Amino acid sequence: MSGVTHIAHGMRAVVALALAACGPPGGPVRESDTGAGVDSCGADVTFATPVRRLSQDEYARTVTSLTTVPVAPGVVLDDPEVHGFADTTAAAVGVLGADRYLRAAETVTASLGEAVPVCGADRSCLDEVLDELGTRAFRRPLEPGEREILLGLHEEVRAVDTDVAARDALVQALLQSPQFLYRVESAGSGGALDGYGLATRLAFFLWGEGPDAALLARASSGGLDAPEGVAATVDDMLEDPRARNGVADFVEQWMGTARVESLQRDAQRFPQWDAALASALREETRAFAGHVVFDGEGTLSALLTAPYTVTGPEGARIYGLERDEVGVLPLDPGERAGILTQPAALATGAHDNQTSITLRGLMVRERILCQPLPLPPDDLDITLPPLDDELSTRERFARHSQDPACSGCHTLMDPVGLGFEHFDPIGAWRDAESSGVLVDASGHLSGAPDASLDGHFYGVPELAQRLAASPSVSECFARNAVRFAWARDPGLHESCAVARAATALEDSGGDIRSLLGSIATDPAFTLRTETPR
Repeated sequence: MSGVTHIAHGMRAVVALALAACGPPGGPVRESDTGAGVDSCGADVTFATPVRRLSQDEYARTVTSLTTVPVAPGVVLDDPEVHGFADTTAAAVGVLGADRYLRAAETVTASLGEAVPVCGADRSCLDEVLDELGTRAFRRPLEPGEREILLGLHEEVRAVDTDVAARDALVQALLQSPQFLYRVESAGSGGALDGYGLATRLAFFLWGEGPDAALLARASSGGLDAPEGVAATVDDMLEDPRARNGVADFVEQWMGTARVESLQRDAQRFPQWDAALASALREETRAFAGHVVFDGEGTLSALLTAPYTVTGPEGARIYGLERDEVGVLPLDPGERAGILTQPAALATGAHDNQTSITLRGLMVRERILCQPLPLPPDDLDITLPPLDDELSTRERFARHSQDPACSGCHTLMDPVGLGFEHFDPIGAWRDAESSGVLVDASGHLSGAPDASLDGHFYGVPELAQRLAASPSVSECFARNAVRFAWARDPGLHESCAVARAATALEDSGGDIRSLLGSIATDPAFTLRTETPR
């Protein structure tokens, strides 16, 4: 066994134990770790600003941006969720998790090539690497002590192995450091984030990855110290192609469509379902969201009602069409309308061999209307009614409205979900169910946040038009955007920040980019005051 192998095993143990014992940098996050500020409503409020571990997507994109080595999401730890949004607040890594991060770092350096210089004994070269790669990895300049530790590691490995091995050990150490794996946002005076902290928060919100050298340089030069500088930076960031990733991440988490890749379907009923199709459907929703916001109308109304999608050869299969390239695909406006008829959303709201009026109704209640429903009691039988060629879905699920133990919640979900019955469990259009019974897509919405939404409708396009005109749907969308930006659920005392976001969306005619810009420049987004422990 070579010297570097001994060192590598030692690094495994040290890194694993350190991360398992300490969790995020600075110790465990407590409820008292907050940022305080004055809300525009005139009341003193407190904005919680906990430390977060990078999500799977954030980790993959940031590593790729740093090293040019492609990294697939899913190679590290799973993301906990709150209201469907990734919430890695204070998520400790643990020994097994630390080993996964080390293996991922080793895989990256095995393909590093010339993306990071091999410096050998050249100190000026090493300083340049740490000034560039180290600053981007830590999202701020390295402190003298951090620099000396990394230089010492480089020399220790180089003494017993090759210059390439020393370079790889340096990169691996950066990619496993708590300063990289956690979003540590530094604060300046008055509780406001300093330039580097704000650059970090903006980059992960708008781009879904860490800040690049140009954004960090802007932070270093004071370009983020004044509100007008922040506003100009946000405008520039939204013009950057990486903003499509941020929007796609938001829409995907909002609608829960990433799960489509893990779905299984009855092979006899749906032989066309495979991993390639599932992956294409996930990408379709991401591309659709990016197109609507940056190439199309740019509005929430279009996101909910657009009679088109953006897909390629695999995704077109679900529509019974053939095409050779990725692009905009016009759809029948009598059948398809926006995000609710994206096959990824429809498949996620179904079971392996049948549709689910309950899951699809719940999707509208929780994700579109922000009306969370309680979980069923532990002793409630939630077994699906069996498939019956003699009965329609409407008839099989009728017992939900008849059973007092079920009716309270199911009367809020099932009548809405019935309007989705023209779409089978993989999101394809159907005129008849598998039994041959013609589909009846009559639906009914009741108990909505505003009365204009209540009433009968037929099919998703009619429902989508009604939702698109609703102020409560607009407010819910703004609340979900705040959840995504803050990476947590806003508290009751932060309702004014949500109201400001909703007002920005309404005043702009539903423009999603205006909403994102408003959130990114809001005082609530730019604060972090640490309470003494």
